[in-house]
Amino acid sequence: MQTDTPQWWGTFEIPIGGAGSFRIGPCTLELERLPGELCVATHDSGNDDDDELEIAIPAASVANLAEREHVRRCALADDVTELTISAQLADEAVVASPRKPVSIPATGAITMYIGSPVWLRLEAGKFGHPLLDLPLHQPPKTWFGPSARHGELCYASRTHSRLRLDDLSVRPHRAITCVEVKNRAQTPFVLDVLKLPVPYLGLYRAENGALWTQDVVLERDDREFSPLEIRSGAPRHADNAVRESEPRRSSNNLMVRAFSSLFSS
Repeated sequence: MQTDTPQWWGTFEIPIGGAGSFRIGPCTLELERLPGELCVATHDSGNDDDDELEIAIPAASVANLAEREHVRRCALADDVTELTISAQLADEAVVASPRKPVSIPATGAITMYIGSPVWLRLEAGKFGHPLLDLPLHQPPKTWFGPSARHGELCYASRTHSRLRLDDLSVRPHRAITCVEVKNRAQTPFVLDVLKLPVPYLGLYRAENGALWTQDVVLERDDREFSPLEIRSGAPRHADNAVRESEPRRSSNNLMVRAFSSLFSS
């Protein structure tokens, strides 16, 4: 696994007349503080393989954002100078596939490492007034379910669903989930697609800067929906991990459709 990714989130001071610039993988975020407002400009290069990370505060290269065509102008009191940027998981489930389908024997199990896109949340002031919540790289949408009427709209993750920890690459705009799939059926099971319910997972940062979610256990049997176990505490493979953000949704006795085939018309 590649290591040592710096942290791009935290609380930053940008006074009136100041500016900041963040390059987080494919996402460029520019901030300019003007009297009574904060101007925010974002750009997605579309290159999900980009792993660059640069932070510039103050940023002399950022100016006149309000004159750009695509810019968010957020009203902000002049005495508010603190801006907080946090990492969040996606707001909908993520569908991932191994590079090649994997056969799990009857009563067997497999562990996979799945990458998913990370969102950036921008808040202002000590009380965290929300200003922005967007993906660092916009993932495409896909339909997951057995038919056009039964299923849900999810994000499609560009991931190889690695089976070995050493094959993982650390990128500042993606999080890793360790998923154990248990085949409780008496017949083999070919895993070719999996839905990961990331809105129910907490996000952690490992000592080397990699972002990890809570570990997940999914069981496959003869039922349409599978029990989801979210293991409490830090991910087992994330050394000295600290919690960075809470789940977007609560999970109590959650049953999910995790292994249904993708529907195609």
